[in-house]
Amino acid sequence: MFNPRALDSNNPHNHFPGPRFAVNREGDDQKVKSVITFQPLMNREKTCTVAIKIPAMLEGQYAHGLTTMEVWTVDRSETPTWDNQPHKDQSVGKATFPTWEVQQGWLQRFMPLDCEEQMSYMVELSYPKGGGNIILWNQLMGKQGAPPIGWRILQGGC
Repeated sequence: MFNPRALDSNNPHNHFPGPRFAVNREGDDQKVKSVITFQPLMNREKTCTVAIKIPAMLEGQYAHGLTTMEVWTVDRSETPTWDNQPHKDQSVGKATFPTWEVQQGWLQRFMPLDCEEQMSYMVELSYPKGGGNIILWNQLMGKQGAPPIGWRILQGGC
């Protein structure tokens, strides 16, 4: 099961459960981060890797501006909010979400970790000067007629 939650600085006491994934930065200020949680992981694999899958897409379809994402492992938090963010533990990597046309899809993998029953990550935009945003509906299960896009956990030697 996948459970994203958007944390919004304009609504610091609330969280916004998914399937919407969103990150936003205006200038030097983070405005929206997302916490993504995968649970339960049951098949006793030793290695798990968080990844984002992007289909072929038009320029600017899901993202605008500077879109380098940082992905961190975080401690478990049932109801994270902007004012009650989970603790960032370990960076698993960075990736730039495309703002340009993508003619073929791609799968961006991050650093593999030991699997746990539940794994949570925080995604935010990096801090070069300038703004950017990414907003998408996580649709890896594949709605009829919609290309699969979004976050997944890869288990095993992937």
